[in-house]
Amino acid sequence: RIQILFEMLCSSDDEALGLQQQALPVGILAEGATPQDGLQYLSFVQSESAAIPNIMTADRSLFSTQTSSVTMAAKPRFDIPQELIDRQVRSFSDLRQYCARMRQSYPYKINPTPGDDFVISDELLRVDPDLAFTLSLTQAHLFGIIEHLVEVLGRRDQHVNKHGDRVYTGWLFSLFSVIEKPIPMDYMSLLRTAGRKCLELGYPTIHRLNSSGSHDEADASFHYFVLFLLICHYFQQYDLLEEVDATSLQLQSLSLSR
Repeated sequence: RIQILFEMLCSSDDEALGLQQQALPVGILAEGATPQDGLQYLSFVQSESAAIPNIMTADRSLFSTQTSSVTMAAKPRFDIPQELIDRQVRSFSDLRQYCARMRQSYPYKINPTPGDDFVISDELLRVDPDLAFTLSLTQAHLFGIIEHLVEVLGRRDQHVNKHGDRVYTGWLFSLFSVIEKPIPMDYMSLLRTAGRKCLELGYPTIHRLNSSGSHDEADASFHYFVLFLLICHYFQQYDLLEEVDATSLQLQSLSLSR
């Protein structure tokens, strides 16, 4: 029975090949000649196809077996302690719930919504934020202040006093606590820009955690680092975590060049 099946398969292959050869009845093209019309071109293609074997063997030398030449996604060298992440996200979530309750239950304690003449300036950011004022902001005003804060932090002198850092981080914490979700794409872009700036200013804490596993919660860099964590984990911008190592290496290079 096996022999009969084998002969049937062979005869079927021969018949299929015959049908394939007869599928396009084209004229004969002399070897090396240039096709002059469509039929001769089909003949040329058919003759080339007949010269190609049904089974081809790849040249292994064309493929590199060295793993060093393959770029793989590297695991970040710096791991943020999960306990630190959970604690900060939980505290921030509690703060946002408190702000939501205040807005709903005590609207008479909230300042009137700023009008069109509202001016965002450096002077506004030199005093601690007020909750009644923060809750009165529209989302447009809120993200306008965040954008201005990012500009201020970009001009931030390395010798800025601790009071300035405390006020700036206080503003960012306050503004983040009243951001409404879902966040429009243009506003999310501003939030991500703020996250990158906070990552840059939080580098001393990153370095301390990476080298000794410790951190100083009274240090300004820790507050910026926590803001970065909140943008990544609470506002779900997890891909920014992949920039931790790159930013650390860049800041190390800048430090060495000085």
